[in-house]
Amino acid sequence: MEAKLITPNSQYFPGQLNVTFSEELVNFDIDKWAAVDYEITNYNIYNSSVSSSVLSEENYNALAANKTDYFLIEDNGVVNQLNYEVILETN
Repeated sequence: MEAKLITPNSQYFPGQLNVTFSEELVNFDIDKWAAVDYEITNYNIYNSSVSSSVLSEENYNALAANKTDYFLIEDNGVVNQLNYEVILETN
């Protein structure tokens, strides 16, 4: 899994958190997407990735400083915690 926090001065997806999974996930739901001390509730799910909406400046800065958090994902009735570490990226 790779988590990229796109810097605010980027040309594409500024201020968003994009997480790409190592394999395609099917039949899964995100029970919780944790990012520091808040929950990301506005996002788009794709075949092998998830993208948040634009984070507030406060939430972006907290995640950029902390750089780790987790998902709770339900896959075929089983809930798993997937931890991730954030990489800052400018595009």
